[in-house]
Amino acid sequence: MADDTDQILIRAYVRNRCESSFGELVHRHVDLVHSTALRIVRDTNLAEDLTQRVFLALAQHSAKVQERLSLAGWLYETARNLAINTVRSEERRRRREQEAAAMNHLDSNDSETLWGHIAPCLDEALAQLSAI
Repeated sequence: MADDTDQILIRAYVRNRCESSFGELVHRHVDLVHSTALRIVRDTNLAEDLTQRVFLALAQHSAKVQERLSLAGWLYETARNLAINTVRSEERRRRREQEAAAMNHLDSNDSETLWGHIAPCLDEALAQLSAI
């Protein structure tokens, strides 16, 4: 099995759900997938999670993947895309958490004091609207 090409192994997995063929593919390409994810996310645990997700995607989409010329290319591209999307999601999550923390900080201020600053501006804006 170690001498079989990636194409032979992926076909064996697609046709027979041969676990040993899939295991050999994982063994051959796990370092590529993990290092690709790690370079982008810069977090070992997250890179390990992404590596599992890439091979899960391979198992789920193996019929389509077998038609590709390069399994390594597909694995690299999938790992890269998942890692980039994960980084973007993490950045959005951090921004939302920072905004929520800022809002909580505003909410914790004395609302009377805050209202005292806002009320004159609001009154002026409403007066301008009623003049229209």
